[in-house]
Amino acid sequence: MIKPVFAKLMIPFLLLFFGVSLLFSGCKKDAAKKQAGPACYDYMTIDSNMSFPEAAYANYYYYNSQHQLIRHVVTSGGAVAWSDTFAYDHGHVVKSWMSLGSNSSTNYYTRNEYDYNDTLMNASRYYLGNKLIVHSAYTYDTKGRLASYAQYSDNTSLQTDGNYIDNLVYDDNDNLTELTDQYGNVKARYGNYDDKPNVNYRMPYDWAYDIFSYFNPFSKHNVGVQHFYTYNAYTAKTDTSNHTFTYTYANGKVATEIIDGSVLMKLSSLCK
Repeated sequence: MIKPVFAKLMIPFLLLFFGVSLLFSGCKKDAAKKQAGPACYDYMTIDSNMSFPEAAYANYYYYNSQHQLIRHVVTSGGAVAWSDTFAYDHGHVVKSWMSLGSNSSTNYYTRNEYDYNDTLMNASRYYLGNKLIVHSAYTYDTKGRLASYAQYSDNTSLQTDGNYIDNLVYDDNDNLTELTDQYGNVKARYGNYDDKPNVNYRMPYDWAYDIFSYFNPFSKHNVGVQHFYTYNAYTAKTDTSNHTFTYTYANGKVATEIIDGSVLMKLSSLCK
């Protein structure tokens, strides 16, 4: 899926094929209603050995007293490149917004809004300024895991893709194993999970537009391998990109994340 070109203009690099997150959520395990993760981090750096064309970025995370992520700030050369801010109501993430070079919601660049049915989020909306771009709906299985999400285009001049539905399949350990489209075509497979907490698990971010933009917040543990597939009307499904992930740990939390043998991220824990 392609977002409006200017809606995420300052994202430092396209990690869609790497399946690793730029964002991390609160350090308290919780129910789906809070969309919170099991570990929190206050600092993350991108390793320059990955040869990204952009300048080095540093990421900082700010939490409230309930260990909920309330702001994520990205700096480049000591200056704020962009920031994401989160608002909560009764434990729910009800709004988030992204602004360039500012932490003020009055200068938002994109905005997400979320609706809930009891403890589970069932709908969201994604805006560019005050223009509604897409809205989404979500379903869950009997264990409260996300089972499917549907996205509907509301602004065809800014949204290049049409409506679609994706489905998620899990193993007995609540780790995502497969992503399929509404026609049953496999889009991705995931495997070789370890037994350590996934830093992205239930992160409260960007569900309103392409919930895989920040990668696999649906598995409890860290994935070891990801296979992405492509297909069209003329060719069979082919395995087009395989990536392996390994990790180092400090105090039971991820300290480095390594993709295909190269260090991608270095993390510093805030919550002990």
